[in-house]
Amino acid sequence: MRNSLVIAVASAAIILLSATIHGKLTDRWGLATELQTAANRLDQIPNQLGDWSSEPVLLDKSSLEVANVAGYLCRRYVHKYSREEVTLLVVCGRPGQAAAHPPEVCYSASGYEVSAKRSRELTVYGSAWEADFTRAGNGTDALRIIWAWSDDGIWSASNSPRVQFARSGYLYKMYIIRRTTTPAADTTALASFLERILPECQKQLSLTNAQS
Repeated sequence: MRNSLVIAVASAAIILLSATIHGKLTDRWGLATELQTAANRLDQIPNQLGDWSSEPVLLDKSSLEVANVAGYLCRRYVHKYSREEVTLLVVCGRPGQAAAHPPEVCYSASGYEVSAKRSRELTVYGSAWEADFTRAGNGTDALRIIWAWSDDGIWSASNSPRVQFARSGYLYKMYIIRRTTTPAADTTALASFLERILPECQKQLSLTNAQS
């Protein structure tokens, strides 16, 4: 009888512990302070980057809830003189969620043909993946997308972000999207934008900034 009681109590404790861990991992009881702080730092990325000014882009709320995103920044930046446009999307969430659904999966499901992705060095700011996405229709819809993951403002073209960042309490995923009719030849606008946005991301999303 005593052994049965011990087993029952131990089983209940294990179930309660498992439920607690699951609740914390899925933020069932609200976002953890570390994750919420990381998500809030996205607001510090400036909407004016030299000659690039921006306007916010609102994303579908239900899609964000399904993706379990803690916070996001989405802006369309336009160059003052060339009128070139670049869209920046940075989401923040748990590593398991933020590591999921890279653009070659999401966009191919929407009918885009995806070129072989290639690594792009970001000088002192790490590396990113880059690929061209095209979709036939009423005129060719062509995009060049740069994407990467980070937990400190230094980006990684990771093959396994879920594993690489498993120990982090949060993870940022960045998309830089350039719409163009000739993606293979379009490098000037992206290079100009990267030169401006990468130092700001490192400054505002770094661990040093988080602790200041």
